[in-house]
Amino acid sequence: MVTLSQIIDAIIRRESAAYTNNPSDRGGPTKYGITLATLTRYRKTPVTAADVEALIEPEARDIYANVYGAPFQKFPGITDSLLGLLVDSAVQHGEGRAMQWLQTAIGAKPDGDAGPATMTAWVATSKAPGYAEAVYRLVLKTRIKFYAAIIHNDPTQATFANGWFNRICEFI
Repeated sequence: MVTLSQIIDAIIRRESAAYTNNPSDRGGPTKYGITLATLTRYRKTPVTAADVEALIEPEARDIYANVYGAPFQKFPGITDSLLGLLVDSAVQHGEGRAMQWLQTAIGAKPDGDAGPATMTAWVATSKAPGYAEAVYRLVLKTRIKFYAAIIHNDPTQATFANGWFNRICEFI
């Protein structure tokens, strides 16, 4: 069994503790994979690039657990592999988008909100034989297509393709 803490360990390994502020990166200033916008939202106050650079690992872990992990831990019986994929997807693409991918995979309205209708769809889906693998594959396929769409819509983002595809290969 994989814990959320182990999922976070893997994300921190992928993201690294290095501070980056690549002008081509739409996320802007980032450390541990936590962007300026995410840190601002989490702290509920405006932050600066220097605040991102000063971010310490325990706070990054708390953000991962509460912002990115908690929404997906609500799904009863979620597999470790699907939880890992969804949390990692939420880190890179936003928790709302990752939730929409899950909702689409289970036949719920993709509104980004894990409300009662989503939970009903989850429970119904989780009773089907082979559901875990099927849902996992659909979310993974959607994420891969999303990377391709980013590059198609803005070819300057191709500079990040190698890193994105190395990352996604960990889930194949």
